[in-house]
Order: sequence, then C-alpha cells, then structure tokens
Amino acid sequence: MPKTLHHAAQPNIFDLLSSRIDQDFDSYDTRHPEVYKRFCDLAFGLIKKGHKHYSADALLHVIRYESSVRKEPLELFKINNNFSSRYARKFLAEFPEHKTFFETRVLRPL
Repeated sequence: MPKTLHHAAQPNIFDLLSSRIDQDFDSYDTRHPEVYKRFCDLAFGLIKKGHKHYSADALLHVIRYESSVRKEPLELFKINNNFSSRYARKFLAEFPEHKTFFETRVLRPL
C-alpha cells in the first residue's frame, strides 16, 4: 500500500499580501489619525448634502490634494491606494447606520 505524504499547509501568498496591507494600514492609521478624521469629515459632509453613495478612493484623492496645497513639500505624506478600502471598512464599522455609503467588495489579493 503506497504511503500518503502529508505536507504542512503552505501559506497562501495572496493571504500574506492582504495581511501585510492590513498591517501597513494599521501602522499608517496610527501614525496619521488626521487622515481618518478628514475622511470622516468629508464623508459626513457628503451624507449631509444628501449623497447616498460615494467613492472612498475619491475621498483619499481629495485628502491628498488638500495636503499638497496646505503643507510644505517636506511635510507631505503619502497615502497608499490600497488603504481606501480599509478606510471605507473602518468607517462602515464605526458608523453602521451608513452601511451602504461605501461599496465594499471581498478583499482580493494584489
């Protein structure tokens, strides 16, 4: 009877990448709480004006623009594009009454 080889489960590279993005986001969010505060301010401004849905990515672009015109070049900070879905999820978790404001999808690997 042939022996069956049992291999230890190999970590999925896509899960590792997603986990890394989550770690990077948590670190960034801790260092730059002003980004999430501004993200929320913009979202609530849109909600107040009657918007039912909006793009988290668009809000990050506004924050980038505002940062570039208000700060000295050496004070600028970068916001990873992969963080837009994390900011949206954080907002939706914190404010479940607006659960449909941002469209979220299953997190997918890069």
